[in-house]
Amino acid sequence: LKLQFLYLIAVPPGCPVTPRTMAMAARLLALLWYVHAAACASSLATALTVKVPANDGVCFYEKARMEGERGYLHFQVATGGRQDVDVEILAPDGESVWDGSVLTEEKVLFNAPMEGVYQFCFSNKMSTRTQKTVAFDIAIGDPTDDDEGKAPHDAIEKSIIRLTEGLNEVKMEQMYVATRERIHRKTAESTASRVFWSSVLEAAMLLTMGGCQIYYLRKQFETKRYV
Repeated sequence: LKLQFLYLIAVPPGCPVTPRTMAMAARLLALLWYVHAAACASSLATALTVKVPANDGVCFYEKARMEGERGYLHFQVATGGRQDVDVEILAPDGESVWDGSVLTEEKVLFNAPMEGVYQFCFSNKMSTRTQKTVAFDIAIGDPTDDDEGKAPHDAIEKSIIRLTEGLNEVKMEQMYVATRERIHRKTAESTASRVFWSSVLEAAMLLTMGGCQIYYLRKQFETKRYV
């Protein structure tokens, strides 16, 4: 049924069925399948999360093929403690390209100063007990650039890659919104729990004080008889 539906999309009713029409329909179906596969692959590739242990850090690596390529980092601390980490981007020579301390969420764009492998490090050394969960996405370079030793992409392939980039951005925005909603819900639940227990404690204190006052007043007006 799916193939019949796609065939009806590729070849509208009333269109004459010719070898050329069939070839165009087959190519369109192949492109639709490629876009679907790229979307599935992008959803697996971009939705990255890592657990950063307490008093420790983790690093990820991405290669720049030439000087001046654009780099991208987007991260957000989903759970753990005050939901903050230290982040640093290191060039192949060990120099710091960008760094930030006690951050919850950030988007970073930079130009690679040299060719080589770059490190994207998340540090949780400020915490001695709490593990942090970080959702992130990293990339260097333009995926539409021609690879070394390969034939240039045609216009359709570049359009598909651009579409995949758009799907990646939508996926990241959805993950960002879901993470923010989870953080706010957790904060609201924690606040509601504190308000509830403070109200219970206040009620218990009022009952205790009322009982003490009643006992004290009864003692004051109690008549003592001496035999």
